[in-house]
Amino acid sequence: MTSMGSSYGNVKNMVDFDEASRLVSQLDKAMEIPLFFKLPEHMTPFGEPFKIPLVGGGEVEIKPGFHEVPHNKGVINLRSGSLASVVGEQYSVLQHGDALGVTINVIQGLGMKAKYKVENDGNVARMEVLFPEITIKDDSKQGILLGVRMMNSYDKSTSFRGEFFGYRQVCSNGMYSAKILGEVSISARHVGENFEGLERLVLQFVQHVLNSPQVVEDKVKEAIASILEFSDKQEIYDTVFTAYPNMTAAEKISAEIPMKASRWQVYNAFTRYLSHEDVTHRNRDNMARVAEKVLLDPKFKPAVLKEHAPMAKVVAK
Repeated sequence: MTSMGSSYGNVKNMVDFDEASRLVSQLDKAMEIPLFFKLPEHMTPFGEPFKIPLVGGGEVEIKPGFHEVPHNKGVINLRSGSLASVVGEQYSVLQHGDALGVTINVIQGLGMKAKYKVENDGNVARMEVLFPEITIKDDSKQGILLGVRMMNSYDKSTSFRGEFFGYRQVCSNGMYSAKILGEVSISARHVGENFEGLERLVLQFVQHVLNSPQVVEDKVKEAIASILEFSDKQEIYDTVFTAYPNMTAAEKISAEIPMKASRWQVYNAFTRYLSHEDVTHRNRDNMARVAEKVLLDPKFKPAVLKEHAPMAKVVAK
């Protein structure tokens, strides 16, 4: 796993168009391969061929030895040489470099000033893009820089998709949301080699984000105005742990939340942790979804655990 560009939450080290294009061209590549299975002689009646029915009709004769798996194929990561996923016969691989490269070219074609961060996680690639000339108002003087985040995978953990990305300048917290503006999701098996169609979908998504800063600002205002009152530090911990059941994370996040806090403050306690602590990509994505619910759910409220886990007690200072 490599992170190419800045560390998460450090906009100063993000790169420009030329460097982002170079980094994207170096992302892992994949290819489709046929899959085979080996049938030992002792698994066939007296070592003789036999026929088995196929789902959907027909049958196939099975003999001892190697046989191609019908209706499926594999996707292999060419850098690691490992099998990334098993897919249907209609599936077509969308290369990381093509998916993220199209995004870079679309933004360049719009004439937008942008900064990029490219992450190569092997079978998953991510790219965060910020538009430094577009700022969304929050409760600070600096505001939030507007951006997009794009992802692609070979292991089917995610389709090629894009979502809102923002950067709080006052605290260097990253924030992203698949739901605040809606998201674009493009299935590689439907795209195939139709890169013209891919470019059109990415262009529509980027333009949607660029035209929607007021939507984000309104959601932020709602979260700032929504006040939560906790009875004690333990209730703060319980609320965080209920949302994200990890003791270490809950202790650090809850320590950042005052007794009377807005949903915006709770949200930023989560994003501060995922931006500045040593968190894996997968856990960071999972926590971002939890934080997103805090930001967008007006019904989010304090919670109390029925039984506190060992070491989960938080002493008020």
